[in-house]
Amino acid sequence: MCFVAAAIEAPQEEEGEQVKAAVSHVFSHWQSLIANHLIAHGHSASSAQTSALSIIASIEGAVVLCRAHQSIYPLDAILECLPKMVECRSAS
Repeated sequence: MCFVAAAIEAPQEEEGEQVKAAVSHVFSHWQSLIANHLIAHGHSASSAQTSALSIIASIEGAVVLCRAHQSIYPLDAILECLPKMVECRSAS
């Protein structure tokens, strides 16, 4: 499991809100980095933000599926689809 996602799932006591805020910050930072890259490659700001969120969600979901299925296939499948997702977004 992604260490960032695992942090949000771990039992929290006193630091719970701080952990949630830190995890949110990390995911937002990742989304920003990806979106900025997509914008630099011709995406509109709106399309870039949506695509960045989709990329993160796809990878995080694939990691969970890999663990559940004890197989790397879900991640391989997502990594194969990501360029197509981005290409379709930039074409629209």
